[in-house]
Amino acid sequence: MLLESADLLSAKMREIRDAGRVVGVDRIAVMAALNLAREVVELSSERAAMDSAFGEHIERIESIISTTGA
Repeated sequence: MLLESADLLSAKMREIRDAGRVVGVDRIAVMAALNLAREVVELSSERAAMDSAFGEHIERIESIISTTGA
C-alpha cells in the first residue's frame, strides 16, 4: 500500500509539473499533497452521505416490517 501511495503522489506531482503552473519540487509536492487531501475529504463526505442514506433505508425497511407484523 505504501508503494501505491508513493506512485499516486508521484503521478500527481507529474501532472502539476506538466501543467507548468507551479515551479519547484517542494511547491509541487505541497500542491500534490493538498490535492490528494482534498480528494480524501470529498470522498469522506460522499461516504458519509451514502452511509446516512443507507441508514434511512434500513429504518424505512424496519418500519415497514414492524407495521406489517412480519
